[in-house]
Amino acid sequence: MERRSVRTWLFVGIGFLVCAAGAAFAHDLIFENGFGPGVKILTPQDGEIRAAGVPIPFNGSVTESAPLVWTSSIDGQIGTGTSFSAALTAGEHVITLTATGPDASRAQIHISVEP
Repeated sequence: MERRSVRTWLFVGIGFLVCAAGAAFAHDLIFENGFGPGVKILTPQDGEIRAAGVPIPFNGSVTESAPLVWTSSIDGQIGTGTSFSAALTAGEHVITLTATGPDASRAQIHISVEP
């Protein structure tokens, strides 16, 4: 399985994918099995601190028609799709957004959130 880590911008042919989630933060975007779909976390921002147990809105985007799965390093799978809300348990969470393309290619992006 081919695995690549790209920061900030990825240029693919004549197009490009923005890999930064939110404002001016650079995040790791991982591609497996080729380039696959491009994903972006719109909210929450990396490093946000929120109240534990209060629903947090999660919003993301994908460049292809691909299913999106959101996971937390503490709570496991927390949602699917481009938009949902979830209450997280206390602690520093690494939130991962994963898109899987029709050819089984995958793209992931990670941020940290602390409720």
